[in-house]
Order: sequence, then C-alpha cells, then structure tokens
Amino acid sequence: MLHLLGLIAALHALLKSSTPQGAVAWTLGLCTYPAFVLPLYLIFGCTHFGGYVEVLRAGALADESQKFGPLFERLAEHEHQPGPDRRATVNVLQRLSRMPFLDSCQAELLIDGQATYGRIRLEIDKAREYVLVLYYKVIDDAAGRAFGEQLMAKAREGIRVYFIYDELGSPGLQRAFVRKLRDAGVKAWPFRTARGFRHSLQFNFRNHRKLVVVDGKVALVGGMNIGDRYLGLSRHFGSWRDTHIVLTGPAVMSVQLVFVEDYHWATGGSLPDVSWVPTACQNGPVTCTYLSSGPADRLNVGVLFYLECILAARSRIWLTSPYFVPDPAILNALKLADLRGVEVRILLPPGHFEPAMRLAALSFLAELRGTGIQLYEYSGYNHSKVMLVDDWLAWVGSSNLDNRSLRLNFEGNLIALGKEFVAQVREMLERDFAEATRLDLEDLARAGLLTLLGSRVARLLAPIL
Repeated sequence: MLHLLGLIAALHALLKSSTPQGAVAWTLGLCTYPAFVLPLYLIFGCTHFGGYVEVLRAGALADESQKFGPLFERLAEHEHQPGPDRRATVNVLQRLSRMPFLDSCQAELLIDGQATYGRIRLEIDKAREYVLVLYYKVIDDAAGRAFGEQLMAKAREGIRVYFIYDELGSPGLQRAFVRKLRDAGVKAWPFRTARGFRHSLQFNFRNHRKLVVVDGKVALVGGMNIGDRYLGLSRHFGSWRDTHIVLTGPAVMSVQLVFVEDYHWATGGSLPDVSWVPTACQNGPVTCTYLSSGPADRLNVGVLFYLECILAARSRIWLTSPYFVPDPAILNALKLADLRGVEVRILLPPGHFEPAMRLAALSFLAELRGTGIQLYEYSGYNHSKVMLVDDWLAWVGSSNLDNRSLRLNFEGNLIALGKEFVAQVREMLERDFAEATRLDLEDLARAGLLTLLGSRVARLLAPIL
C-alpha cells in the first residue's frame, strides 16, 4: 500500500513540481523509500497554495465587489504615467502587483525598532474608524503585550480592530493572549494555512507580511515584526537593524486590499465597513505601488519581481537581505548586471546568527568568484529587506532572497519611484555599508572541507529553508 501511494505521489510530483530537479528528487525518493519520503512530500512537496484562490473565487469578496469598480475608477485619477525610458519596467511591475503605480503619495523611512514602534503607536492612537493589523510574528513578551494592550484600548473606544497573525510564524502566541484580545473586542484570527481537511498538511506556507492600516489613510509596511528582539533587546541577536515605511496617499488602498484578501482567507468573512475612498497627498512627491506575492499566484511573482528589478538596473543595485539563498535565475541576473557594468552590492548579517542559512549561502557565494559583485557583512543582525535600483526606484518590504520568500511565503513590498525618496534610501544604505565589512569571496571559497561539505548539504535543503 505504501509503495502504491508512493507511486501515485510520484506521478503527482512529475506533473506538479516546479523544477526538473525537484521532480527527479521527489520521484526517486517516493518510489524507493515511500515510508520515509511520502510524509515529507505531503508537507513540503506542494508549492502552490490553491486553497487561497479557491476561497476568493467562491465569492468571498462578493460583499466588497461592488466597491472595487468605483475604487479603481478613483485610483485611475492618480495613475502614474512613466516616461518612455522606464515605461517597460513600470508596466511589468504593475502587472505583477495587479495594481497601478499611483502618484500623490508620501513615504517616510522608519529606521529600526524605536522609530517604527513609536510611529505605529502614534498612528493607531489617531485611529477614528478602524485599524487593520497583519503580522507574521508577534511574540508574547513586553513589546508584544504592549502592542496588544494598545489594540485592546482602541477596541474599547469603539474603534474596529482587525488582527491577523501567522500561526506558524507566531507559535509562542498563547491562546490566553488571543483570548484577551477577543474579549476586549479585537477581531483576532490566525491566517490558517492548514485550514480544512484538504489543506491540513499545508505547513510549508507562511504569511510573512507585516502591515498596519489606519482608517484607509495611513499604512505602515516593511520588514519588522512585533517583539523585544526587534528593539535590540535579545541577548542572542543584540543590536537589531531593520527598515519600515509609513505610507500616505492613494497607494494605501493597495495595502488595504491585500489585507482584505488575507482576512477573507483567515475568516471566510468580509470587511464591509472599511473605506475605499483614496486620499491624495497634496504635492506628494512619491509614486508607489504595493506588490503582494505568494504561492497562490499563477505566475512566480516573487522571482519575476527580483528579476525585473535587477534587469532594469543600469548603474547600481544595492540589496540588503538577512538571507542569501537565491534562485539560480536571480544569481545569473546578478552576474549579468555585473557584466553590464552595474555596481552590485549585497549586505548580509554575520553568519553566526543563522549558521544553516550561511552554510547554504556559501555555495552560492562561491559562484560569484571572479565577478565584481561586492558582498558585505553588517556589524549586527540586519533584518532589512531593501533594494535600490539606480537613482529612480527603491523598494522596502518583507521578501528575503531565499526560496521560501520567493515561492512559499505570502509577501508584501512597497515599490517607490521618486528621486527624493530614493535618495533617502541611498543615504540609509550608505550608512549601513559604512558599518559593514567587505567579504573576500576567495577567502570564503577556501573554507575547510567540512564547511564546504556542509554548504553543499545545506544547499540541498535550500528549497525549504
């Protein structure tokens, strides 16, 4: 029976695997050792989150559908018209995000935990109608409890508060914590990737987004979760470097729409009482769109997003990510950018924080020998996910440069156009690089035999790291 089930699963792998290498590996394993490989395939073999799409298509958005037509008509008034030299890239990113680039926005960088948490508290305090909150990780510590207390205080004031958290990303979030929120009137729900019998083994997916929307007028998005460690209070991680953005203007509607879709999946309900009237910022200097990606997409949006940004560069690509386990296509795109004369800088945290991820990264870093690509190691733990492209495009968000973010996680990234904001991102990254040490790729390649073997084994696990 096990071998029969293994054979059926092997046929499924042949039909559904996203790469030939994955199809070969799963097929051989399922046919040879089904007792061991079949449970792994049921959990890790699926790379497409079909249930999310099915719920939305079944009419979960029906209550809101009448509002989306007028919304897009209003957004069209603010739609960005790019110049001919940038039109192709802008069009591609718009099609990937399924939302237009919108003018009349303002985006402010929030650097590190104190600035980010202070601004989140300030904006939530100003809420007069509703607060939408979605986080991958909320830790039940002093910072997490303070955040929960603020949400409960707003709910007691009569403000509608909706809170979604990823149950796999927040395993330490106790039932008592959530029950307390609900008792105070906060509508708190887990994202539930493993919802229902059919999807009961979908443990390989995460909702990795981090966002707050207040009254449909302000959105806070980026890479920072909720917990003491993000304030630099963890003994293990110590100093914590992260980046967030506070957004105002019409593009807030893009962020809110992503929350509404996730809320439908988590609860099966709708949000009929949120505002779909975009608010423009007078003389707003920034043009923005919020690009969401995930395993429910028909196209591999996560990979295509990175590729388009890299291919669009003519002078500069500065990238910071806590992980460097790229898709081969992205690795080759970085090499091509270097050959075009593009300055490619990549900023990583020290390897001792995430030994398995650094081991996996070593095999990829070795492939960069002989190129002009510059690798830097930040002095502390750098959790930012930021990319700067030339002097006209930058994004800040939740997407790491690894397979999980590129294919398995639900992610969100704010893409901004505008010289003033992009200059601020450049200045921020210049300070980060100044506090970092440049890595010697030749030294990395001369690692000991055990390290090299470990890096190759870790690379085999890259699809699930």
